[in-house]
Amino acid sequence: MKSITLFSILFLTSIFVLGQRKIKVDETSYNFKSGKQSALKTTVYEANAKTVSKEWEDLMRDYKGKTSGNKDEIFADNVLMKDFNDNNPVDIYAHFEENSEGHTVMYVAVDLGGAYMSSSSHSELSKKMEKIIQEFAKKSSEERVKEQIKAAEKLFSNMESDQKKLVSENENLHQDIVKYNEKIKKAEEDIKTNLTNQENKKKEIEDQQKMLETLKDKLKSIN
Repeated sequence: MKSITLFSILFLTSIFVLGQRKIKVDETSYNFKSGKQSALKTTVYEANAKTVSKEWEDLMRDYKGKTSGNKDEIFADNVLMKDFNDNNPVDIYAHFEENSEGHTVMYVAVDLGGAYMSSSSHSELSKKMEKIIQEFAKKSSEERVKEQIKAAEKLFSNMESDQKKLVSENENLHQDIVKYNEKIKKAEEDIKTNLTNQENKKKEIEDQQKMLETLKDKLKSIN
């Protein structure tokens, strides 16, 4: 019971804290496998790197990109996003790191073909990519919390079921007490009846014994 209560407290705390966070996308630089590049950084809350990288890879494939890599870094080749870079394909690098709080920090660099995207040189493209990354991080964070809610709802349902069983068990025990009390009362009455029957039977035995002795005396009197 203590472990369940603790889980509930931790879960509700995580929901409260997440509710206070805003998904932000900041410009920075990061040392990808291809080298240090200008990148956009954001945090996906409540999610591990494996989950986030898989969902990002799915998104890149939705944009017709050919993906390679692992949970730490995904490379997407020839990504074609509508109304982005004049509908010309781009290459996108994404790196994923889990932090000590259990969230995933992701870095995204976009190779426009000869130059990497930066807000100073590609202001409009950066804003569009920031929006794509922000929406992705928000959706992924929400999905993780929805999974937590589903797990908590299942636990809550199980706890309610356990409570109903305990209430039913309590009712049965009270019914047993009533039945046992009725049996005790009947047994007490039966004991009284038994004692009366014993006294009556004892009197019958004494009378019969006297009759038997009388009959024996009668036999002896015959000469």
